[in-house]
Amino acid sequence: MQNRYFEFSDTSARYVAWEEVPSECPHCGRSMRPPYLLDKPFCSAQGSEYRNAELVELFQCTYSNCQKYFIQVFKIVSSEIRGYETKPIHYDYSHNFVKASIPDRVETVSPSFVKIYSQSVQAENSGLDEIAGIGYRKALEFLIKDYAIKAFPDREQAIKNAYLGKVIADELDEFPRLKNLAKAANWIGTDQTHYIQKFSGADLQSMKSFITSAALFVAADANADEAQAFTDNNDPKKSQDAVYK
Repeated sequence: MQNRYFEFSDTSARYVAWEEVPSECPHCGRSMRPPYLLDKPFCSAQGSEYRNAELVELFQCTYSNCQKYFIQVFKIVSSEIRGYETKPIHYDYSHNFVKASIPDRVETVSPSFVKIYSQSVQAENSGLDEIAGIGYRKALEFLIKDYAIKAFPDREQAIKNAYLGKVIADELDEFPRLKNLAKAANWIGTDQTHYIQKFSGADLQSMKSFITSAALFVAADANADEAQAFTDNNDPKKSQDAVYK
């Protein structure tokens, strides 16, 4: 265990405490003994009360194929044995979670689409752009097939077994705008899996735009169904006790 002693001050006096140097790189996860990159650590106790003090150290990974920088923040706390000691404040160096922008009502039609699309967003946000497109293409398939099954429940098994392109061609004639969105997204998504891509004018962002527009269509249709049920159940014309004007 490697420790470093340091001094800090509040408004009344100067104090001595110690810090424990990190033994693992938070980026690559390997064990190491990082060198100090600052002559002395930055301490927020200067000119302030020690109760609110934090200590900041800057380190760098020692492995040549990493060498990423990271900081370690310590909270200065009082101790009956040493007077003052430090406790590390842990930061999460993983990529921040990004909430996918998905209409709420879509989940009532295709919960699998919501799950797959959200995971694809995280993959893209993590820099995995080469596989994110495949994930979006899978999400599209679940969205369109679940919607088609909802519209034509008697053809459920045939829809499940068919290729997505055939489902789009055969089952969405009553929904031409959704059909066009799904077809375009499917072409781009399938192209993402090929060694040589044919559609140079369309990219991942174009496919996402078409998919989210299709999801909005599905959500609007689900809302329309709910509105229909509401008006059917509350229509005063159907109530013998109500006078409709």
